[in-house]
Amino acid sequence: MLPGGLGQSSRSGWQEASHERSHPRQVESWGLKYHVLTMTHKFDEHNGRFSILANNDGSLLMWIMEREWKHNQQNVSCIPRDEYILEPHNGTKYQDTFALIGDGVGHFKDEGKPRFACVIHKAVFPSSLEGCLAPAKSIGSATQAFESYEATETLISYLSHHTTDGQRVKILMTQ
Repeated sequence: MLPGGLGQSSRSGWQEASHERSHPRQVESWGLKYHVLTMTHKFDEHNGRFSILANNDGSLLMWIMEREWKHNQQNVSCIPRDEYILEPHNGTKYQDTFALIGDGVGHFKDEGKPRFACVIHKAVFPSSLEGCLAPAKSIGSATQAFESYEATETLISYLSHHTTDGQRVKILMTQ
């Protein structure tokens, strides 16, 4: 097991996937408080990109699965490594979740950005994602996500708790 109970990938060498523990990171901008999560890219395999999502105190730690990089094409590529704000999302396909909003990614199609509706939802394989993110407790040998439903519920609950009373959540994606 990795720190925080994160399931180990069947890939060798995952012991280095630890996360420094400190006080939860908060920043303030324009009167809003932002809780900051970090998503650190670990490997690409089988048409997918696999990262670790963590907060600074280690109370939230999980895998994130995305599609592979295909030059930021809508519905077939992971999103660029950048900083995003997470906003509550209730769409026709996915309800009671969160969407990533940033420079090149809008919440809805009419915002004039090249990407839109990049949301968090459960998935087992990268091929079942359309430019979205899928949490998982562990990753199997065929790079399939295990316990994605449970991990998604944990993340949605965490985000819901931290997006009240003038608080928001930012996610920083690193290489």
